[in-house]
This record gives sequence, structure tokens and C-alpha cells, in this order.
Amino acid sequence: MIKQAACLLTNLVSKFLLAKQNPVILLMALSLAIGASQSSALAVSFKVTSMETKDGDNNYTFSSDNTGQIVTPEGYNNVTSFTVDRTETESVVENITIPTANKFFALRTDGVTTRYPIQPKFDPVNGGPLNGKLYNDDDDYLSAGANGLSLSTGVNKISSQAVETLIFPVVYIDPSKVDDGMVDFFAADIAFNQSPDTWNLLDEQGAVVASLITEGNIASDPGDHDGGNDWTELGKQNVNRWDNQKNQLDTKWGNTSRSVSAIAFELADFDLVTGANWANVRSMEIIIADETDIPRTDYAFIASNTDSIRFANQVHAPEPLTILGSFTALGFGGLFKRKFSKKKNSKQDS
Repeated sequence: MIKQAACLLTNLVSKFLLAKQNPVILLMALSLAIGASQSSALAVSFKVTSMETKDGDNNYTFSSDNTGQIVTPEGYNNVTSFTVDRTETESVVENITIPTANKFFALRTDGVTTRYPIQPKFDPVNGGPLNGKLYNDDDDYLSAGANGLSLSTGVNKISSQAVETLIFPVVYIDPSKVDDGMVDFFAADIAFNQSPDTWNLLDEQGAVVASLITEGNIASDPGDHDGGNDWTELGKQNVNRWDNQKNQLDTKWGNTSRSVSAIAFELADFDLVTGANWANVRSMEIIIADETDIPRTDYAFIASNTDSIRFANQVHAPEPLTILGSFTALGFGGLFKRKFSKKKNSKQDS
């Protein structure tokens, strides 16, 4: 984002100087350019334009060109690939198709809170209508399906819920891939709106190494930061919502379709703290906003590109790891498992 703005200003100055234009006109143009960049700036350098999904024998395409399409999944609606546009410093690279197989895997959560887990209308294992709760553990709703990338499962974060902080131990990060122009994180939302969420990469002491705020839905986000929406709506689904308090399907949802949106970004989109080192990253936290007047992000999954960053509680980390990655996984994986085990036990004791 900063690189794009700098490039824009440099090009404007060069053109005006070559044309020997009045400096007053140059200043006016620069002012307009800065204002335009601020009003449309995004926190991330990718825009998801479509997703290919597979539901048993059915294949679907969710696209920003056809947001009116409504799909009723017959079980897990697994993302098999997605397409992004990348805004470079001087041009836009369009229609980059990224397969998810052997690369993108969902992160497993520990202790997510939700009153309303989201699930398909049909049983993904036995077929037929799904009238009961799909999972006893709400954490499983964020890592269901192939690679954990099911679009028909997720958690509905209603406004009245408190702030939610999800923590994921990192077992491997490749600093050489930080600015390689590839997508490192991919996530989906399956219930209309998104909040401005904070993604922090932390060191072993819990200090922030790098941070990113993903922008939410503009129309319903009074706390909007950069004036843009990093998420893209790609279509709609007919899914159900389970009510944990009433222990039944939520009758309010019925046959109402829900929007499907996606986001993708790279490690270079994070703001690295001065003096910090990417190699020191040991965990990631995602803070889901708790402002009551902002609709919350309803994640279906949160996935990483395992070529660049891997997590201890990931659905699957493909082999082989590099030698460095293996040592990192062995060293820090056990450490974080012990820490999280103690943390979980302390919660149960309280």
C-alpha cells in the first residue's frame, strides 16, 4: 500500500516536471492523488475474485462477477482453488489461480466461543437432512472438510459476544518468502459482514513482531481504518445455524441465503515493528473486534500457505519439512504444546 502510493506520487512528479507544468497545478494534483489513495486504500495487496469448490460430486464457482448465485451444499463445500488479483507498484496482475491442495491448510482453534455454529443442511457423512449438531466441539467448525477448507461450516460471531482472541503457535516460518509476491494467508466469511480484525505475529515473550488490521465491510463499519474493504463477496449459500443455548437448529435462519466472502494476503502486508525479525515469530493472534455496532467476522476457516508459515495446530502440515523447519517444529512445537496445555488446564480449574 505504501509502495503503491509512493510510486503514484513519483510518477506524477516526473510527468509534471517533464511537461514543465505550473508548480501550483502540481501541488493540486498531488493533493487529489493523496486523497484518492487514502479513500480507496486497502490493508492487503490481494483481492480474491473467485473460488472453486467441490461438494461430493458437485462443483461450484463462487465469483465476484456473479454474487447473485445461491448454492445449497450437500455437506462439506470444500475450496479446491481460488483466484486473486495482485496490485503491483505500477500495474495490476490479474487472475492468478492458486490451487489449495498440498499448500493451504486451516488452522485449528482451541476454545472458540460462539452461540451459533454454522453447518450444512445435509449430513456430510451419512447424507440426508442434518437436524442435529454436526460437532460437539465448536472448534471443529473452523477446520472441517478437505484441508479444513469447508465453506459450509463456521462460527457466527454475533455483536453481543465479547472480544475474541484466537491464538495459534507457529512452528515454522521462512523469512525468505515474506516478500515473494505469493499469498500466505487465505480465509473465508460465510454470514454477511466482517469486522476490522487485528492479526499480530508474536515472539516467544508475546511481544508483537508484526501487525495487520484487515478492513471490514465499509457500509456497516463506523470504525473503518483505511476506507476500504479487504474482503470480496463471491456469492451466497443456503446453510443452517445451530443454537447452542436452545440446543436446536436456529429457526430465524430458515431458508435465508448467506453471503460468502474471502480474503487473501501475504506476510509483507504486515507492518514489521522497527528492530524486529521475522525469524523470531513464534505465534499468531487474531483479535476479533467486540464493538457492538459493528457486525463480526464469521469465519469459515483461517488457512496459511505451508510453504511459508506453518502452525502447531494446523489441520495438516505436509511432508517433507526442510531441515530447518524440522528442527523448528521439534523445538517450538513441544514448547507451545506444553504452554497451551497449562493454559487450558488453568481455564478448566477456574
